[in-house]
Amino acid sequence: MAKISIPEEVKEGFIIISEMKKNDLDSLVNILKNINSGEKLNDIEERLVEFFGKKSRILLQTIFSFRSLLDNEDSTVEEVAKNLSESFLLENEDLIVEASVFEENLVIILSNFGSLKKNINSRRSVFDNESVLSSTKLITDLRIIFEDDLSSKDRDAVIIHKLHVEYQNNFSDKELYLTLDLEDLNKLKSEIDRAIEKDQVIREDYKNNLNILF
Repeated sequence: MAKISIPEEVKEGFIIISEMKKNDLDSLVNILKNINSGEKLNDIEERLVEFFGKKSRILLQTIFSFRSLLDNEDSTVEEVAKNLSESFLLENEDLIVEASVFEENLVIILSNFGSLKKNINSRRSVFDNESVLSSTKLITDLRIIFEDDLSSKDRDAVIIHKLHVEYQNNFSDKELYLTLDLEDLNKLKSEIDRAIEKDQVIREDYKNNLNILF
């Protein structure tokens, strides 16, 4: 047996796979088969949520971790599945898992990994080891500056904008807050407008030569 080290963070995902019934497995395979090359991982996860709820993130993270194991052309899907299941069960002898079912489930998932692998490869050239934006929100606030004499109506004020950025890095959710003033907003808007214009130009100039995924 070729020993495979199973990261602790995907242990739960392996347990989910080992317990999968046919209906769940069929639903997963259907989603895996229909992944588009340019589809965002968040969108794939959202489709999994319908069937796997809160387990979707760890399940996708676990399947995602299989990608390097399939790069070895000397190993068959069956061999990879066998090594994965045996390695996991060896490291977790306290778990009650039906080994044959676990291995069979892994074979089915790995056999339908092609579309996800193509998606990973297409995005890796852009996003590998990168922080990927999830969402943003701008919060505007008015700050009043009080004088020593609190009863004085002659007060100054400043308007500030707080940019809340949520992003992912290696499936970990992270967030960042940036404080901006009007000048910062205008600079940011100018950069975004220019980036949008460049995107439009590239798409138009190369639409007949390149299949631009996203």
